[in-house]
Amino acid sequence: MNKFKLHKIPYHLIIIFFILAVGIGVAGYLYYQNQKEYVKKDKQEDLTAIADLKVGQIVNWRQERMGDAKNIFDNKLIIPHIQQFLKGSKSSVYKQDILNWLESIQKYYLYKNVILLDTHGNILLKVIDRQEVIGPDAKRLAEEAMRTKRVIFSDLYRSKVTNLIRLTLAVPLLVSKGSETVPIGAILLRIDPYQFLYPLIQSWPTPSDTAETILVRREGENVMLLNELRHRKGTALTLQFSISEKHLPAAMVGRGDRGVVEGIDYRSVPVLAALKAIPDSPWFLVSKIDQSEVYAPVREYAGISVLIVTVLIIASGAVLGFIWRHQRADFYRKQYETELERQMLLQRYEYLTMHANDIILLIDREGRIVDANEKAVIAYGYTRDELLQLNLRDLRTPETKAILDAQLKQVEESNGFVFETVHQRKDGTTFPVENSARVIEVEGRTLYLNIIRDITERKKAEEEIRKLNEELEERVIERTSQLEAANKELESFSYSVSHDLRTPLRAIDGFSILVLEEYYDKLDAEGKRLLNVIRDNTQNMGQLIDDLLAFSRVGRQQIIKSPIDMGKLVKGVFEELKTIDPARMLQLNIKELPTALGDQPMIRQVIVNLLSNAIKFTRPREPSIIEVGGWSKENENIYYVKDNGVGFDMKYVNKLFGVFQRLHTRSEFEGTGVGLAIVQRIIHRHGGRVWAEGEVDKGATFYFTL
Repeated sequence: MNKFKLHKIPYHLIIIFFILAVGIGVAGYLYYQNQKEYVKKDKQEDLTAIADLKVGQIVNWRQERMGDAKNIFDNKLIIPHIQQFLKGSKSSVYKQDILNWLESIQKYYLYKNVILLDTHGNILLKVIDRQEVIGPDAKRLAEEAMRTKRVIFSDLYRSKVTNLIRLTLAVPLLVSKGSETVPIGAILLRIDPYQFLYPLIQSWPTPSDTAETILVRREGENVMLLNELRHRKGTALTLQFSISEKHLPAAMVGRGDRGVVEGIDYRSVPVLAALKAIPDSPWFLVSKIDQSEVYAPVREYAGISVLIVTVLIIASGAVLGFIWRHQRADFYRKQYETELERQMLLQRYEYLTMHANDIILLIDREGRIVDANEKAVIAYGYTRDELLQLNLRDLRTPETKAILDAQLKQVEESNGFVFETVHQRKDGTTFPVENSARVIEVEGRTLYLNIIRDITERKKAEEEIRKLNEELEERVIERTSQLEAANKELESFSYSVSHDLRTPLRAIDGFSILVLEEYYDKLDAEGKRLLNVIRDNTQNMGQLIDDLLAFSRVGRQQIIKSPIDMGKLVKGVFEELKTIDPARMLQLNIKELPTALGDQPMIRQVIVNLLSNAIKFTRPREPSIIEVGGWSKENENIYYVKDNGVGFDMKYVNKLFGVFQRLHTRSEFEGTGVGLAIVQRIIHRHGGRVWAEGEVDKGATFYFTL
């Protein structure tokens, strides 16, 4: 028999060893692949971070250059000197002042050269180290800047005269002529990309033998490489490839691909590349590194993986041999430990049962008490022997005995049940309890384990909470009636204040009219103007009172919600507002508008205020275009009103919805600054949100949700 076992066990362990060896080999291979993916992901994150860094640096550099040009464009001190110089005044003071100014621009802003041109593109003054000629590209940029009256930032180009690669900023010089501004010349700021831009692109923040960054521009069906390459010289604005090159990263980014990709670069070498677009420019960025450099660490992991797999296979064989030799000893040891653990558990159970803070009773199917802990002896006033002679019914009050059988049945069906009842002590006193019961098997016998807790204090606390809730309800009713009375008093006060304010305003306006009519011939122009100013301000004050009353009324008005056809509502309001100024060219574009649920008069006031604002602030535009639309998202509808008006600076957006907050003077646009505050209060009362987005001279968009 023993020989048979010795013969059979090795085959069993050999199979286990084979499975372990295969498993370890697979695990080693998966570890190697995981490390490879980890290295690839880590390098992808590095490439993405470096590409983002480069894009940010280039964007900041372009913004700094545009900032330099804007400072020149907004400089109102040097323009009179240039104007006098252009009119023919050859005073050395004007010329020297202009030259000093041009030299300071070149010195402090690090431009290659700075040139002053007249309106015909002729060079008047220049700050350079050599003879300068204005080529057709520079002349075209200057003409475009003077024609459009804005700063023009050229793309990278190669001069047709000097064959040098350049970037040029053309800044028009404008003077006021009547109500218009006219150009009197232009400043050209010439940038040598080899001085800062190319070094910025070519630098790499970490040590690498193959990494480089390429600036790309799409030209028709080709992509042009704009900077010098690390691995090939003389390529800036000369090397280009077809946009159809499938695996070339430069062609990929030109076709619109973004993110990290694998490809083959201009050297026909496999690379890992991050593709990015540079905002506010026609440029794209490719940050790449050779795949051979990326996966170099993986080769080290491969050797480590093979070594680990070999060691683990040898170790598994040794462990299986050890298991084979000590199997029987292990079996007996585990049996001994299991029995010892069972004895310890029984001792712990007995200890916990006897000394628990809750009452513990063990009963049979007939309700007879089989065991009880020390807490039960204390709680019921019986001795332990007396308890073991009782039935669980003997511990219940007469009115709860009848339902014991049903509760025990529920415990058995649910394999556990928690219920409340009332128990009584040996002296006849009663106390409420919470009984957590479940069925257990003890040596083949079905018993019920009851863990019973005295909940007298909890019941007292629940009764106190119930009384407090009743008192709280009475207080809420009382506070509600007080609030309603306060609201009525506030409304009465508001109308009273309105009446008291309007009376002196009407008097001021009336007397102003009387003075204008009776003393018209005796008043000079300034006196008449001042009286009209008084009248305008009294009327503005009257409008302000109306708006304040409307604002306060919104907070007190009851909301009655119903379905609202937003498209029909917007059309109706727009037709009414359009009749106020029928001569204006107003264009309303209504997109999809989901049906809303809200108080129709209040929501109509929101649409009136938003459309009125859009009509007012598009007054300088011809035509005035207003767009209204919306969509559904999650559990809310989002609506917007968009216009092509004067817009606003987003740094003042937090002031838009405040009472009396205005971003424009009353002389520019009429109004009291209360309309948007009313919109916000109505939307908030409907449980929605309201916000705005805008840009100066590019219009604004107001959003609200329902």
